[in-house]
Amino acid sequence: MKKLTIGMLTLVALLRWSAPVMAHGPGMGGPPGHHMMGGSFGMLLPPFMLNKLNLTDDQKTQVQGIMEDYHKTAESLFQQLRTVQEGMADKFYSPGDLKTADLTSPEASRLQEQIKNAELDAAVKVRALLTADQLAQAAQMRTQMQAMHAQMQSLFAGQ
Repeated sequence: MKKLTIGMLTLVALLRWSAPVMAHGPGMGGPPGHHMMGGSFGMLLPPFMLNKLNLTDDQKTQVQGIMEDYHKTAESLFQQLRTVQEGMADKFYSPGDLKTADLTSPEASRLQEQIKNAELDAAVKVRALLTADQLAQAAQMRTQMQAMHAQMQSLFAGQ
């Protein structure tokens, strides 16, 4: 019973953390108001992890600058991606024959790649600010999160 309770609490916490990401689909949640919680950066250094690393005031200021730069870059890319996706949805719901190829977009793929690269660039810049001790602490938290994920999978296996 204790394992189930811990698993459920963990699940609730993870769902609360991931809900903004899921609302925006795969990859980053996207501006405005997103907190780098999806895709590459969020999976490498989620905000709750950064908060637990006891960043110095200088590190916090630098991280904030990196995130602001990322948001400026990503906001435009996400808007362009939404426009492309709306065009694809318009095609899908229009009368007439439809093939898979009608719903693929090199432009969408290009924009997703740019967003991913912006995420990774931000993650690498933030990582460069961390001390060796902070990086080791982040690695330990990652290991703990992986163990919790495995435990959750085993709890829900066979359902």
